[in-house]
Order: sequence, then C-alpha cells, then structure tokens
Amino acid sequence: MLSQNQSRYLVTIGFTLLALLFASDLLLKPPKELVLLAIDCISALYFTATLIIGLKERKKGAVAASAVGVIIAIASFFI
Repeated sequence: MLSQNQSRYLVTIGFTLLALLFASDLLLKPPKELVLLAIDCISALYFTATLIIGLKERKKGAVAASAVGVIIAIASFFI
C-alpha cells in the first residue's frame, strides 16, 4: 500500500513529465503526431498507476475515475 507521500510523488512525476513534454514541444517543434502519441502514452501510464494505487488503497471513487481515464487514454490511440 502506498503512503500519501508516495502518492504525491507519483502525481508530481506525472505532471513533471507532461510539463517537460510541452516544453520540448515549444522549443524543439517535433512532428505533431509524435507529441500526441507521447501525451497519450504518458496519460495511459499515469492513469494506470493511479488505478493501481486506488485498488491497493481500496478507494472506489479513485478507481472509477482512474478506470475512466485509462479507457479514454487507450481510446485516444485509435482516434
């Protein structure tokens, strides 16, 4: 079971990865498809991690929200 500090670290790491991705998008101007794919991958990984944490901590609201996030992130690969 993850502690509250470990959960905060996970959130911090997720937002840092997204911030770095957006900064690289602004500075390096990679192809738009690669940026969208990277955002989808980070989102899917982040929501999967929060889903696992919600399952371990047995919080139904967090599990439901994370499950919806995972489904949306996976669906965005196909759109």
